[in-house]
Amino acid sequence: MQFTSFLLVYGCAFAAFLFVMLFGELAMFAGTPISTAHYCLSNGPCDAAHWLAVAVGGERGERMSERCNMALCESKTPWLQAVYLAMVAGGYHLYFNNVFAMLPVPGVPLWHMYTGTATVALVLAAFMAA
Repeated sequence: MQFTSFLLVYGCAFAAFLFVMLFGELAMFAGTPISTAHYCLSNGPCDAAHWLAVAVGGERGERMSERCNMALCESKTPWLQAVYLAMVAGGYHLYFNNVFAMLPVPGVPLWHMYTGTATVALVLAAFMAA
């Protein structure tokens, strides 16, 4: 498959995914494949895991499922924040090593290094404060 074909297929799949996730809950799509796809991509896996926990563990499985839901989805989770920060820090590290070495270039002055770093630090601080 050529690169342009791959980009076209990827772009169409991403556009379809974005459309389903943004508009799948609208009343006009109720009972359509768009609504079903939205459910399968958003709530479906969680509902299936809950059903499986109840089927296997009964009342104890239901309590476990509710505790997992509360710990992972409904409350502040330091582990997920740490994973997110590690991903952003890794991406910034790659950016710092590969892009900053090319600055300054025509049209992008050297001060972008400082404003970009300040922006990343501000966003991460806001994430940690939330």
